[in-house]
Amino acid sequence: MGQIVVIAVFRGTAIRDALLQGTEAIKSNPNILETEKFGATKTLENALDTLERIAAASRGR
Repeated sequence: MGQIVVIAVFRGTAIRDALLQGTEAIKSNPNILETEKFGATKTLENALDTLERIAAASRGR
């Protein structure tokens, strides 16, 4: 995923949007325990953070 963010910005944006939508879907799902929601959302948030750091590094920030 990191290579996609660096090579194809529009695809990186799509991945970012998908991670954000996934996070919101998990948070709003009443069939998931709060502890499961916490773990799943933290995983997606960490993935999002990592991709944003890769993108920033590739832009020289």
